Amino acid sequence: MIMEIIVGRKGQQHTAITDLSVSREHCKLTSNSDGTYTLENLSANGTYVDGRSIVRSVVTADTIIQLGATF
Repeated sequence: MIMEIIVGRKGQQHTAITDLSVSREHCKLTSNSDGTYTLENLSANGTYVDGRSIVRSVVTADTIIQLGATF
């Protein structure tokens, strides 16, 4: 089953994000059938994977993701 979640200040995640450098809908995380996830930037403020700005990237549970000033 493929799942999608929007992450941001007003996103669908269970933990609130209050950092104002994070957009209301900052990025989209989609599960892949192989156990990885696809992370897609939706914000002009940028989404970073392992310190690099991304448009879209495949990530795992061990990947360091930064939204605005928040890790």
